[in-house]
Amino acid sequence: MDNVLNAGSVQKAEITFLVENKSEMLIRPNKIASYYTKSPLLAEPGLSILIKLNDDDNYILFDGGASDIVLKENASRMNLDLGKINKIVLSHGHFDHTGALADVIRMLGKERKFANWSDSENIEYISNILDRDMITIHTHPEAFRERWMIWDNGNKYGPLITPQMEWKGLGAKIITSDKPEIINEGCCTTGYIPRKSFEHFESKGLKNMYRINNEFIEDDICDELGLVINVEGQGLIVISGCAHAGILNTIYAAQEITGIRKILAVIGGFHLALASNKYIDDVIKEFLKINPKYIVPTHCTGFKAMKRFSEEMGDAFLFGCAGSSFLFEN
Repeated sequence: MDNVLNAGSVQKAEITFLVENKSEMLIRPNKIASYYTKSPLLAEPGLSILIKLNDDDNYILFDGGASDIVLKENASRMNLDLGKINKIVLSHGHFDHTGALADVIRMLGKERKFANWSDSENIEYISNILDRDMITIHTHPEAFRERWMIWDNGNKYGPLITPQMEWKGLGAKIITSDKPEIINEGCCTTGYIPRKSFEHFESKGLKNMYRINNEFIEDDICDELGLVINVEGQGLIVISGCAHAGILNTIYAAQEITGIRKILAVIGGFHLALASNKYIDDVIKEFLKINPKYIVPTHCTGFKAMKRFSEEMGDAFLFGCAGSSFLFEN
């Protein structure tokens, strides 16, 4: 295929949930999954995943949870060093994925104060050094829309705005693209996810909207992107924030951009919490055709859909919660 992105592969990928809707201590590990049970962890309706590739001591952070509390507190209790994060991928610009990112940037010590630099001859040199040292946030250009939630009865909640200027002020470099982007060797984003399947958002009386020049426009959440990791000889790990584009479409996009059909694992939010039984069953039928070796439905997937996945996909189903960690290796 002409559009295949040669991102390479990894020998090992470790996926750890810092933030998730559920917290659990009475759970047993298996050969893929381990669970932090030494002390209670916090839960909130949000998502944040820490990713370690191979034995590299630099981490990728996928999303930042809903608040400025849970991510940092859980990382502290689990004795995880957030100072090793060198790249952040934001799946889309919703508040339950951005909450702690400003504090993460502060924690990484990236805040820069240019006001004291008076030697104009050295400004360019200093700026070049700092530019290389900046924490980078990779996302879609439409992640910064002014978003609103509007119910059929006219009630509105908003504005919800992803704080890019705050992040920049703290020293983050924001890199936006609607195309697939290589994040690390063996790891890339999907870029914009084409809507090819039957999937759609069942609103249940709620509409996602965004506002431009005081006009409300229905939000297609085109900024949703997934993260793809190619484990050599094992297949693709597809990580989804909320799958507003459809979890099947997210998988198809990962296959299309890599040219790899084999799916090792699908992890993250499947956005089925408000879906009908028939809709969930239709999605599961397609999952059975795709035949991923493992699935970890979390966050906005919802209990009803998780129950159906566990029933239909048997040992492929792995339970995800705050503190769960999944190790995939060649």
